[in-house]
Amino acid sequence: MPDNMSHLSVRVPQSTRDALDELARKRRMESGEDVRLADMVRAALDEYVKRHKA
Repeated sequence: MPDNMSHLSVRVPQSTRDALDELARKRRMESGEDVRLADMVRAALDEYVKRHKA
């Protein structure tokens, strides 16, 4: 993890968390890597920012 990371705490609907957990589980099964919920949240936020950058 890069040194320039910042901590962010958010509340999301349980259904969103469940969906992210399921995506992480599927990615773990496909890749064999230790994919965590935080990895999925970071990826989702990065994708959102890239799509909405001016």
